[in-house]
Amino acid sequence: MCKIRQRGMRLWWSFLLCFLITSCGGGGGGAGAVPAPPVTQEPEDDRLLLSFSSDQEMVQFVRDGFADAGSSRVAEVALAADAAAPAAPAYSTSYRLESEVAESDLVQYNGELLLIAPSRSGGCCFIAVDAAEDAPADALFAPIPAVDGQVRVLVTDAEQMSVTSEAQIPLSEGLTVEGLYLQDSQAQVVSSSSWWGAYGWRSESVGDWAGQRLEIEAWSLANPLTPTANGRLRIEGGYVQSRKVGSTVTVISRFAPDLPDYNYYPSTQEQLDANLAALEQLDIEEILPKVQWNDEAVQLPPATACLRVNPNHEWAGATIPYPVLTMVTQVDAATAEPLNIQCYFGDVSGVYVTADHLYLLENGSGVAPATLLHQFAMNPSTEYQGSGRVDGQLFLGGQRDFRLNENAGFLRLFTTSSTEDPDDRFDHRLWILNANVVDGELVVTAQLPNDVRTAAIGKPNEDLYGVRFLGDRAYAVTFERLDPLYVFDLTDPRDPAIAGSLEIPGFSNFLHPVSENVLLGIGRNELNNPKVELFNVSDLSQPLSLGVVDLGVDLLWSYTPAEYDRRAFTVLADDAYRFTVPVSGTRDSDGFYAHEKRLYGFSIESPAVASQARLVSQGYMKAAAEDLNAADEPMRSVIDGETVLFVTGTSLYFAPWSDLASSIGPN
Repeated sequence: MCKIRQRGMRLWWSFLLCFLITSCGGGGGGAGAVPAPPVTQEPEDDRLLLSFSSDQEMVQFVRDGFADAGSSRVAEVALAADAAAPAAPAYSTSYRLESEVAESDLVQYNGELLLIAPSRSGGCCFIAVDAAEDAPADALFAPIPAVDGQVRVLVTDAEQMSVTSEAQIPLSEGLTVEGLYLQDSQAQVVSSSSWWGAYGWRSESVGDWAGQRLEIEAWSLANPLTPTANGRLRIEGGYVQSRKVGSTVTVISRFAPDLPDYNYYPSTQEQLDANLAALEQLDIEEILPKVQWNDEAVQLPPATACLRVNPNHEWAGATIPYPVLTMVTQVDAATAEPLNIQCYFGDVSGVYVTADHLYLLENGSGVAPATLLHQFAMNPSTEYQGSGRVDGQLFLGGQRDFRLNENAGFLRLFTTSSTEDPDDRFDHRLWILNANVVDGELVVTAQLPNDVRTAAIGKPNEDLYGVRFLGDRAYAVTFERLDPLYVFDLTDPRDPAIAGSLEIPGFSNFLHPVSENVLLGIGRNELNNPKVELFNVSDLSQPLSLGVVDLGVDLLWSYTPAEYDRRAFTVLADDAYRFTVPVSGTRDSDGFYAHEKRLYGFSIESPAVASQARLVSQGYMKAAAEDLNAADEPMRSVIDGETVLFVTGTSLYFAPWSDLASSIGPN
């Protein structure tokens, strides 16, 4: 491989030194037609993860994993939630869980430039099986995938509700956009060859991660009519998710080698035997992804820098070698130059990132399923610090990344366990762990229920829906027929308690803090129509509903993507405290079914005074019935001053806030 440039090389050596200091010794193999697994010394490091001792040990690990491949895997991403409500700029921006962490989207706006990207995935997220089963029928099917596409770069005049010029950012052949970033005149485009569909893959076998590629491109839009490419990073592997902090984009991907003589789905003994023979020819060059920056090969970390589960640790349980590599790549936003790579061979089911830490989440195996959490420092070396274990599993997807939160030195999360009791199929738990690692372990400081506080979270057979951690509070919605909104008091992280609850029809999938004592919920009513609801949570023991508005009641059926994709929700926390919610549905048009795309607008009176807060409806704008480009997702919006920009599919509409029905478009 060619050497990375000098700047990157210094960071690589810093990265490698950290892992070489902590890596264990040992390793070796026997001779013969079938090499014996390398002998590994008892590791001095008693933490759950350790690095490989040699290339040979890594190769044998991957061989064992391929030999046992075939079980379903789930890959999901969660990133940190923050109690702070969004700031109030002159225009709305893409929804964030943390004010310092930007999230990619298929639509980005900087007050003048509007970027719109076509995508095969609709920009959606990983979603759990039970949530998908609750979705409307047409939402389970992805739009017809585009072969190629371009990112639209629109120069807009919000005050005049017009587009003054347009350019395009081209994409590499066979790739479509998974996410965009835009700050000032710098843009980053993340694209991939994989097709996640409307919800993303629910489960993956090893073969699903082979033969994929992704790109991160940096563009200058200083002259928006002629976008200028500043760098491109190519990575072998399947795209999972990304985030941007400051001038660094962090991309999470997964990689399995694409072996030409290996059958990923064998059905006969002959195919199994052929697979074993193919694995004997496996070498280190095949099991690591190739990475190129500006068409120049990037040297990856050696085997002794990649991690795996310590088989001698008490939490290792019945884990098996899993040959899919999870890779976290940090990239310079201005040039797309790789700055740092973290690699881990394990059955990762999620990633959670805060300003201080990165967590890899892993669903443990065994009779009593558990969740393992591996903590890394967020610095140029991403040094592994330790791991924790809790009972139950963390099923992510959609808004479910709100189920984790790091706050004031503690990590809080909700898990769910399935039971064999048909009268009570779910056990939900709240866990609090000390985020400061002690002897390589994230120690559990508290849980609910417990021996003293025995009340269950949710009534029998109620699953867990919307969750939100906000400072020293948490909110959780469970649902089967009625919606209990639970309020948790986390003031003492060693003694959390259920402070109160509220039963109302329907449920909320997405919870948004309007102010310290006012909470907004987006979900569905008892008739399965989308709804928005305001809550007074000033008294933790007695949360109250401040009013509900049902959406799309005149449609035959309808749903809002804001339930499962927070980026569809737009808020501008100005004096009027305005927000928009998109709705997709079907109406009866002279005996024929016709799809309709709408954007509902609301303001909140007295958002800081819980007893006086009130929802005020502004009506809705909609896409033209004949606009075929508006048929697909994403559905996104921007509030800029007194103008609303509504993007549905690749079409753009304008409308004045005071009269949303009089929309202008498509553009």
